[in-house]
Amino acid sequence: MIDTGQVYHATYTIKNQASPPATAALVITLPDGTSTSPAVGTGAASGADWVIAYDYTTVQAGLHKTAWQTTVPGTAATDYFNVRDFRSILSLAEGKLHLTGGDISKWTADDDELRNFLAAVTEAVESKVGPCVRRTVTQRVAASSGCQIVLTQAPVISVTSVTSVWAGGPSWTGASLVLDTDAGIVTTQLGAVPFYYGPWDVVHTVGRVIVAERYIHASKELLRHLWETQRGQLESGPLSVSSGETFTTSAGWAFSIPNRVLEMLADDMTPAI
Repeated sequence: MIDTGQVYHATYTIKNQASPPATAALVITLPDGTSTSPAVGTGAASGADWVIAYDYTTVQAGLHKTAWQTTVPGTAATDYFNVRDFRSILSLAEGKLHLTGGDISKWTADDDELRNFLAAVTEAVESKVGPCVRRTVTQRVAASSGCQIVLTQAPVISVTSVTSVWAGGPSWTGASLVLDTDAGIVTTQLGAVPFYYGPWDVVHTVGRVIVAERYIHASKELLRHLWETQRGQLESGPLSVSSGETFTTSAGWAFSIPNRVLEMLADDMTPAI
């Protein structure tokens, strides 16, 4: 997993090449469509091959594209890498402790993979009950009932501004707005000018100040369920040591979210939009 701001180590190998190519170029296309073409240097020999490398400091979250090209010899290759804006209801330590139930100090080899699972677990839980991890978002709203705008993500912690998308259009800031945090409904203050000249861009902060314990436990149980695919087939476990019984489990369940997880989230599930 690569977090925003982390260095991505881009490498390109020319097989059976003992000397540098005449030219080497790398183009990195960012998620917003812009691109950068850094000076990558000539590289160095690695056994029978020639390897060119470049360390790129990431600045955006999302899917990046790398395009290498050399001349003499004429080669080219395209690849992709993801940069994540990591969000998780659970800490890495909480996840490890729930999976092992014991000493986690020496378990570090799977940290990157486990963080991927934690992010997926958070997305799954939030898809059922709405945002849990605090973050600022901008939503474009096309229509309102005059004094009210209904946001698609709730709960909402705060609203910064509501601004018409048209040049010179009106805007409303926190002092002139009333927010229903649970429903995600923004209303103008009594006596304030109602929303007009839409659509509007609404800058607001979603998430929860306190994440309910049942959400945390649901996240732990979902992590444990999904992580079974990493364990493989367990033919014997602690039960066989103490009682002669054998504990078995199979990886690759036919469902992603167990009923026990859904039951803990059921009271707060929101309809899909």
